[in-house]
Amino acid sequence: MTTDLVPFGKYAGAPLATLLADRPYCEWLRLQPWVATQAPQVYAAIIRSIGRTIYMAGSIGGRRGARLYDWRCPLVAHLTAVQSWGQEGFPPQWPVLFRAILGRFDYVGPYFTRFEWHSRPTHGVWLEDVPWNHCGDTPYVRTEVTRLCLDAVARADLVFAWIDTPDCYGTLFELGYAKALGKRCAVYFPQGNFYGTAWDAHGALMPDGSDFAELWFAYFATNGEDGPVAATPRSALEDALTRCGWLTRELLA
Repeated sequence: MTTDLVPFGKYAGAPLATLLADRPYCEWLRLQPWVATQAPQVYAAIIRSIGRTIYMAGSIGGRRGARLYDWRCPLVAHLTAVQSWGQEGFPPQWPVLFRAILGRFDYVGPYFTRFEWHSRPTHGVWLEDVPWNHCGDTPYVRTEVTRLCLDAVARADLVFAWIDTPDCYGTLFELGYAKALGKRCAVYFPQGNFYGTAWDAHGALMPDGSDFAELWFAYFATNGEDGPVAATPRSALEDALTRCGWLTRELLA
């Protein structure tokens, strides 16, 4: 198939631009499982056209029992099945988990690294007390994680940030990078409450304000308004998607 002509459906043989101009048809095609596998170039063009890929910025890492777990896991199907690093090294690009977010939207990153199994994580990597290092070069690991994160931000249509800790240095850089690229950004903070054992990495009382008040520049620069707060990451994500017109209240009911 060529990248200029549609190979199937009511626009078969027509320029791809003709199909992309039919927004309802694109929305329907996007939800058909076979499009991504049988016509990946058309699917990618649809995604770029209607904007449906999400990067979830924020502190990454933690465990629930013996398995990896953080706030993304209830929102992204099969997230822990993908690891971005092993003995073979890092991939050229992170994969896309199609329709993994709420069954409708595609996830482009970030992903856990294998360091998560053995050490405390920071943006997926922790350099101290790591009992093994297959690459043998820890700066290489950090360089590759940075490359993969920024590449995924560049491929995202929405950068959603759940900031539940004020020392979110990597997240702040990602938001600035996304803003410079002209990406749509949505930054949310937790309302003051305990997350308990469900949020292993951040189980502390976090009242509105306090240290988070110093992050005002990040959310004004990205959201263009006072930083929204939410009770949970899921309610924050649903609010963000509703605000940008990707979800309706009827679909959430």
